[in-house]
Amino acid sequence: MIIKSINRADIRTISYRGKKVKTGIFKMPVSTEMEVTTKGLSGDNVVDKRYHGDYDKGLYAYGSEQYEFWKPQYPDLDFQWGMFGENLTVDGLDEGEIFVGDRWRIGEEVIVEVSQPREPCFKLGARFETQKVVKAFAKSNYPGAYLRIIQPGIINAGDEITIVKNDKERLSIGEVWKCLFHEKDIDGIKRALAHPLLAEDSKETLLKRL
Repeated sequence: MIIKSINRADIRTISYRGKKVKTGIFKMPVSTEMEVTTKGLSGDNVVDKRYHGDYDKGLYAYGSEQYEFWKPQYPDLDFQWGMFGENLTVDGLDEGEIFVGDRWRIGEEVIVEVSQPREPCFKLGARFETQKVVKAFAKSNYPGAYLRIIQPGIINAGDEITIVKNDKERLSIGEVWKCLFHEKDIDGIKRALAHPLLAEDSKETLLKRL
């Protein structure tokens, strides 16, 4: 895997159901190296840290190839890297081959750990200019992956991502996603709930499904 783009956001205020809401979903590519701290991408603005940017969600990665699935569905939008609110747009990211608990090295310094898929919210709808995308995202097979920061450092667009530790449970992000939003697979849900490195808020949703 290769980092195609690093993306950050300034805080914007949007209207949602008659209220003013602040958001950091409008991420845009940056052209310089960026520092990853224990709290996430330095210089990126996160509004609600209950749902973004906490320990289990230090960075959000999304596949560049997945953009080709979405572009025909929203032909009037100006697609740029960061469209899904991801910090890292990644060439070669495949949710079926990304496993909870796997550790990646990004570039020379940064080490991260795969923690959970991304569950969509209304702010994605704001970015896409329609709330219908939230349901479409849940029905898709392309949630991307949240990453815990294990070792901070500097990253650049073009950096290679290598796997430095394979989790023995081999629970893929794709499998978790199907349990969350697709098939009501009781055995699969129980397996995911038993994984010690799956993020707690994914487990909370799975318990509701169970």
